[in-house]
Amino acid sequence: MKSHASSCQIKKVWLLFVPLFLFLIFIAFDVSAQPSPLLTNIQPKQDEAAKNAIPKLDIPVGEQLVAVKARLADARQKLSVIGGVIQQHVGATSEEADEYKSLWERLIQSYELQNRALEQMQVIGAATDDLRQQMASWSGFGEAPPYPLELGDDLWREIRNKEQDNRALHMALLIFENDLADSKERLKPATLAMQQSAEQLNQIQPDENAARPRWLLELNQLRLRVAEVEVATHEMERRMMSSRIAEKELENDFLARKLDEADAHIHFSQQELSEKIIKLDQERLVIQKEIMQAKQDDEPVYLEHTRAQERLDRLKAGSKDTTSMGSGSEIIRLEQLVNLLNVRTEASTMRRRALLEMERTFDRIQAIWKERFVLMNKPNAVTLKGSLNSLQTEQDRYKQQRDILLSIQAAIQTKLVYEQSRSKDPSLSAADREQSRKLAEAYRQQIDTWIPLQTRLASFGDLLERTLQEAERRKASLSLTERTRNLFAIVADAATQLTDFEIYSVTDTITVEGEEISGTHRVTLGQILLFLLIITAGFWISTHAVRLSQRTVRYLFKLSTDSTALFARLAHMILALAVVVAALTTMKIPVTVFAFLGGAMALAIGFGAQNLLNNFVSGLILLIERPVKTGDIVDVEGVTGRITQVGARCCQIRRMDGVEMLVPNSAMIEKTVTNWTLSDQKRRASVTIGITYDSPVEQTQTLIEAVTRAHPDVLTNPGPLVLFEDFGASALMFTVYYWLDLAHVADRMLVASEIRVSLNQRLPEAGIVIAHPQRDVYLHNTQPFEVVIANPVTSEPDVGSSV
Repeated sequence: MKSHASSCQIKKVWLLFVPLFLFLIFIAFDVSAQPSPLLTNIQPKQDEAAKNAIPKLDIPVGEQLVAVKARLADARQKLSVIGGVIQQHVGATSEEADEYKSLWERLIQSYELQNRALEQMQVIGAATDDLRQQMASWSGFGEAPPYPLELGDDLWREIRNKEQDNRALHMALLIFENDLADSKERLKPATLAMQQSAEQLNQIQPDENAARPRWLLELNQLRLRVAEVEVATHEMERRMMSSRIAEKELENDFLARKLDEADAHIHFSQQELSEKIIKLDQERLVIQKEIMQAKQDDEPVYLEHTRAQERLDRLKAGSKDTTSMGSGSEIIRLEQLVNLLNVRTEASTMRRRALLEMERTFDRIQAIWKERFVLMNKPNAVTLKGSLNSLQTEQDRYKQQRDILLSIQAAIQTKLVYEQSRSKDPSLSAADREQSRKLAEAYRQQIDTWIPLQTRLASFGDLLERTLQEAERRKASLSLTERTRNLFAIVADAATQLTDFEIYSVTDTITVEGEEISGTHRVTLGQILLFLLIITAGFWISTHAVRLSQRTVRYLFKLSTDSTALFARLAHMILALAVVVAALTTMKIPVTVFAFLGGAMALAIGFGAQNLLNNFVSGLILLIERPVKTGDIVDVEGVTGRITQVGARCCQIRRMDGVEMLVPNSAMIEKTVTNWTLSDQKRRASVTIGITYDSPVEQTQTLIEAVTRAHPDVLTNPGPLVLFEDFGASALMFTVYYWLDLAHVADRMLVASEIRVSLNQRLPEAGIVIAHPQRDVYLHNTQPFEVVIANPVTSEPDVGSSV
């Protein structure tokens, strides 16, 4: 009960405290919300003004312009009534009062920029609409084609100038975008400062003076308004610049459309080309006269410089002079004069160099006009490719020359700026300032001497760029047939450049009437490739020719296989040598070209090709001496087989089991080789058989001989021979020896097998037993064996069987 009573008391206290708290907050808010008496007429409803400071950007430009003009007039009116009494009435410091006035001036300036940007946007919009109408209504030039060459050039030059303007506009747009981003960043601290001032004003007690916090709030509100208006200003400027860029791009599109129409119907005749050349020749004569005049004008300058330098040298050497006794002041004066004359003579030299370079430029300009004439009269793909290559080369040269000229002017400009700064330096004496002024004037003359050349080069660069674009346009408009030809031309040109690449250069020396005459001969990649092509084709032809002649010679002269192979080998070598000599003669390549390869070839022959040459020479020896030949049965290190081919590097041997072996020719010469068929194709073979000891010997011999002689592959001369060879452990051993003609016998082992089969059949028929091993076994025991006769086991009858 006590706790319930205490809780009721607490609720009563809270009910009394809450109305009191709300009353205090209302009083504080009412006090802080009262504006300054002075600023009531100067800036009414500051929050609403700040809120409406940024105009809406999605409304029409005309309405935005009216609103901005109204804000500008209102701001100017308020700035006019702001006096110096702010500090006495609202507690502002003098710096804050000055800032307050400066903020209003910044606000007016921002409104003026907005007004100017909106006015320009109106003009740009009207110009864009008019341009769109022109583009929609334009259907071509007023005159009928063909159009003059100058029409296309003027349009192209106008497009290029506007493209340069557009690049500058894009840079300005980038600056506006950066300013917009910076102004948005400045808006954040201004907003925070205004919020903090409002919080400080709300915290003021009723009995405290609120003039200072109220002033700070109004100052921060103005700062925020200026920041917001500056954001809107930069956004308007950005939109204005974007509109201008869009207008310029649309204008460029219109000009490009006109240029395409003009280029499609421009005719460049031979007469127009001749007129261009004549005009350039006339301009060249003018430049040549200027060169002669410059040479005459420069002589006094060079003479004055030479005399001043000689006089200075005499003074420094201590020689006597009638006018100046070599005093230090005279030496300084002469040094300054010589320095000035050096700069002037350099200017004269630069002038002559520039004129000479201008004269040389005329040849290049004429060459470009000739290339342009070719391009505008439907060249073929090959000519177009050549023109493109020459134009690109000339463009690279032009850019290099332009960069050099700019670097020269930059160096002179640095000296000019330095002397100009010295001529205005009050710390220097009047004489030094005058000397710097004269030097600056001389450097200015140096810069001016290069301006005509720079102008001429710029004109040349325009012509070169225009011609290159025409070449690219012509290349893009090629038909499929022309593109194919162009591709072939490119490949052919690349192949020509590749084949013309110099591999080696040799000097040939010949003696004519006792005098040595030297000449240089180039060996190119193309010559090497053609040489290899001739060698390859010659080897192919010689190989097939040798094969054909090999058959013919073998048929006509009845030569053996090995003799024919020897003939083919020698004929192939002779033809190969003839092909190499013919290739060298056809290509006009002297043999001395390969002299530099002598050492490398000797090393290759001595090491890498040693075994190859050894086998090759061994093959020739085998073909000439013929210790072995095709068809011979040989035994090489325990391997027996028939030679099927004697090649240039190895012999091909077929073993009796059908395996092909390749034996190097050197092994056939150096190692022991058994040739079973060197003198003839006959070879003796044998079959061994054993019979029992009780068989008749004479009958057995007769039967074995008859069986062997009956085989069709066994030769009768010499005939078979049966020998009683041995008393074996279990049989009487007989061996029959017989001869075979290996030229007709494919496998001698098969013959032996067939003879054994016949003997195995005929001997038993004659009662002769073929022996097999027999053994007599004797058992030795000290006691007699016990013999037991077991009872027979009777089997029980099956269950269920009947008895």
